[in-house]
Amino acid sequence: MKQSTSEAYAEIDTILNFMDYEYIKEIPEKLRNLFKDKKSNNYEVNINPNKPLKEQNLKEESLSILAVLNYNYWCKNEAKKEDLIKKYSENEKIYQEKLREKYNPENIFKQETKEVIENVQEEVNLIKPEELKWYQKIFEKILKIFRK
Repeated sequence: MKQSTSEAYAEIDTILNFMDYEYIKEIPEKLRNLFKDKKSNNYEVNINPNKPLKEQNLKEESLSILAVLNYNYWCKNEAKKEDLIKKYSENEKIYQEKLREKYNPENIFKQETKEVIENVQEEVNLIKPEELKWYQKIFEKILKIFRK
């Protein structure tokens, strides 16, 4: 199991310990035991029960698990479930749009091209003219005399 998953389970287990029993009993015992058994014992969970979950700086995986728990076990009204599905869908569209912008092949190519050009310019600026050999220096001095 990934460490991030076991850390998310630790956060979920801690959150469940702060919740009322009426919410906890809605979750199957096997699932609650899974959170307890598979959670990371080395991960320090800092959750303040007086703050909303939005302000807790929870892992993304923990928020996803809470969303599934909310939809499957705590949300009893079908209309609310439909609203949740719409919100999740909108959030997914926003997330996918951000990914498209970030990893758009055209933008990546433009950015890489710009970086390559900048690197070439830096290399050109770093190239120093080679030192002339002694006979080339003498030849240059003779040419200067004749040019005058």
